[in-house]
This record gives sequence, structure tokens and C-alpha cells, in this order.
Amino acid sequence: MPARLRLSVDRLVDGTGHPTQTGAALLIEGDRLAAIGPDDAIPRPEDALSLAFPRATAVPGLIDAHVHVTVSWEATREGTIERYGRETDTDLMARAAGTVERMVRVGVTSAFSCGERGLTAYQVRDAIARGVIVGPRLLVSGQPLTPTGGHCHWMGGEVDGSDGLRAAVRQHVDDGADAIKVMATGGFATPSTDPAVAAYPLEALQAAVDEAHRLDRRVTAHAHGVSGMQLAVQAGLDSIEHASMSGPGGRWTFDHALADQLAEHHVRAVPSIAADTRGQLGPGPGWTNLSVPEAFWVRTRMANARRLREAGVTLIPGTDGSDFGEAIHLELEAFNAIGFDPSSAIRAATLEAARHLGIDAMTGSLEVGKSADVLVVEGEADRDIRTLRRPLLVLVGGRMVQPTPPPPWPGPLPW
Repeated sequence: MPARLRLSVDRLVDGTGHPTQTGAALLIEGDRLAAIGPDDAIPRPEDALSLAFPRATAVPGLIDAHVHVTVSWEATREGTIERYGRETDTDLMARAAGTVERMVRVGVTSAFSCGERGLTAYQVRDAIARGVIVGPRLLVSGQPLTPTGGHCHWMGGEVDGSDGLRAAVRQHVDDGADAIKVMATGGFATPSTDPAVAAYPLEALQAAVDEAHRLDRRVTAHAHGVSGMQLAVQAGLDSIEHASMSGPGGRWTFDHALADQLAEHHVRAVPSIAADTRGQLGPGPGWTNLSVPEAFWVRTRMANARRLREAGVTLIPGTDGSDFGEAIHLELEAFNAIGFDPSSAIRAATLEAARHLGIDAMTGSLEVGKSADVLVVEGEADRDIRTLRRPLLVLVGGRMVQPTPPPPWPGPLPW
């Protein structure tokens, strides 16, 4: 990479909510954004590599706030527990190497690993940081904390009782966790658990939150059922993954009072709409809406997210690790369909996601001094969210990564 890189683009969306700039340029020095503004006002150093992208838009690198880089989602249908039981950490790391590379090549420059087995998440994060594998800036939660036999217990995070949770939080922080994830309900991928039923009592969740916040770590909860979501709010968790309001038998039971509580207490929601979208709604073999409970239907996830947004809940894009070739695009296209205009959807997946993960001083917007995390796409991204599927250039900390456009959706989009 040259010491300096100059990019000129037809349009620039900086992620802050400011109006789109036309005829813009960025000057990058090393791993930082050094200048941004009208093309004729940005210096043209002789030693800079200059690249021009007419009819293209520059946006901040995208952020996926819920991924599982070692998990094979095909195994959900084969038997996740059984497959995890026979795979080694080497198997998981090999899968992760391909996963994180696919992510960054479609424009995801930062991501939050929201639960992996053992210490594999830290190993993947460190391998990316050392340049051993190509991937986005990765934050990790390590093993999700779950009751004995609870959701994702095969990842190794089983822990019971308030004292046990406090000790587990301390151990995770010692291991290097950037945040803590707690399973507040069961999950669909663990047949022995019930997504509608709370997994921990209030005092246990409060113990985890108190310890994590004391150690300056945010806490997020996997929660589908209303009862688990209510306890998460009462315990003071920072965010809820899925927030699907699943009721008995997987029925969708939207609770307006609970949505108001989420908004009042500033608890963010990561609705993970993209999870299983191609399998449920795309042509060809795979799941259909009739083969999973109502609360897990993609269209139900969209309706649920729309109502959460209408209640004033901040929504953060997170894909839950479906096909990483297009997962972030499906998520943002779904955000667009439930009421986010393209610029707002981009902001949700950049600056708002960065704030959610606590990295907004470093990334999330195209501002001087921040990391040069940049995605250039063909077309007018502020007018058509689908242009994000056409990457021309990806920069992670100023380092160029050859983009790989995700596959087009086979037929009309499901929304």
C-alpha cells in the first residue's frame, strides 16, 4: 500500500446523517482519513495513489453487530450439537478463515462475534489483527453464558447462579472479551430449550450486568421470549439480540408495553432479520415459513422490528451469521423495507452500530482522524440500498481488499 491514497467519487455518504456530498474526495494517509470534502478542495500529493470512481458512492465500512464466525449454519438442520461434538478447534478456525474473508470482501469492515466455542473467537480476532487471515476488525464476546444444558451449551459457557455468573464475567474479561453475552431465553437451535422461556432469574442477570459494567464491558442478551426480554430490561442489560417476542409454541406475541420499556431504558435491539432469509424465502430447497415457528418467520421478524422502531427502540443491524456473502445486504434491505431510507439504513450499519459496540471514536463514519474504513460501491447508495451489493473497493484501516460482489437475489426480493 502507498503511504497516501486519494479517492474521488461521484457521491459520499459520511454516516453522520449529513446530506450526501457530490463530487467528493478522500485523502488517506496510512490507516487514517486525512481529508474529506469537495474534490477540488482536497490536496493531490504527488506521492499519492489516486483512484477515481465516477458514478459511485463512498460510504463508511459496514458493521455487522451479530456474527458467529465459526458456526456452520447448515449444521442447524443437520444437528448442531452433534456436529460441534465431532469438530475440532482446527476445523472451526479453518471455517472462520473463510467466513471472515467473505465478510470483508463484501464491505463489512467491523463485526461483533456474538458467541463461539471455547477460545476460538479470540484466536480468530488475533489472527486478523496479525494479518494472518483477511477479515474485518473483530470484537468478541467469547462463549455465551448459559445455564447448564441451556441454549448453545455446546460452546462451553455453562454457568449457574449469581456467583457463578460474576466469576464467569471476570474470566471472560481476563480472556480478552470486548463484551459479554448472556442467554436470557432458550433458542431455536437447541431443541432441548424453549425460546419463549426465561433462562435465568432476575438476580442472576443483575449479577452479570453489575460485574460486567464494573469492568467496563457492555452486556447483551440473547432473548426471544417476552419474559426473558422483560428480565433483561429490569437487569439493566445494554441490548437484546433478536428481541423476537416469541410466545408459547413459537407464536408471535408483540408486547407494546415491553417495547416502550426498551425505548425508555435505551435498550437497543439487534433484530437479526437476515437469519435464514434465503432458506425461508428464496427459491430452491430449504426452510419455508411453514417449517419454523411463527416468531422466526422472516416476515414476522420484519413486522416485529417495524413495531419496535415505531416504539422508539434503536435497531442495530446484525445478521446472526446467515450466508456471509450477502447477509448484511439482506439485513439492510429489510431495514429499508420496514421504513429506513437508504441513508438511515447505512447510518444504522455504520455510526449507530459503532456506538453500539463502543468503537465510534475509531470508526463508523467518514471523518478526519478516524480509521480509513471505506466502502465504494457502484451507483447511488443514498437512493438505492441495493447498490451496496456492487462493491468496487473496500478499505480496512487504509488497507485495500479486493471486493467480491455477493450473489444477486434469485428473483424478486421477498419484501
